[in-house]
Amino acid sequence: MIAPSDGFQGSDGAHFVVSPSEIFWKPFCRSIGRPELVDDPRFTTAGARIAHVRELAHELQSTFRAKPAAEWIGTMTRDHIPAAMVNSVAEALAEPVVGLRNMLETIVNPASGSPIQFLGNAFKYGNGKSLGYPPRVGEHTEEVLRDVCGYDRAKIDSLASSGAVALVKP
Repeated sequence: MIAPSDGFQGSDGAHFVVSPSEIFWKPFCRSIGRPELVDDPRFTTAGARIAHVRELAHELQSTFRAKPAAEWIGTMTRDHIPAAMVNSVAEALAEPVVGLRNMLETIVNPASGSPIQFLGNAFKYGNGKSLGYPPRVGEHTEEVLRDVCGYDRAKIDSLASSGAVALVKP
């Protein structure tokens, strides 16, 4: 556990997160204009900060209410302190890294021909393929029952007629 590792609000009500590990604690305190926190016995070590996490969160939130969140992020970014804004989905998808990492993929619905945007896989591999359209209910049931479970035609038909599984014919 790291303390602080929390979300805070700037004076504008915008949310941001900070999570300075031990190596960042002293620079973090200097960066936010609270160097006295370094010598406060409740916060001098990682263990002490964890033991007094509520008091620490209160101290920090009191400090962060003084300026807008983006100003705090700018200050901490300048000082190389890990911190980031908490974005809405729309804000997150507008970030440049989304395009750079091809995180939005357009997939065509095979039934309607309509394009739909999906979030892509966060993990990119060499020669990795793009997403396929999600299967319809029952689209692969027959193959799974036959090829994975080893069921014969009679067993699959019995399951389908009882309503236990759905089969979709191509």
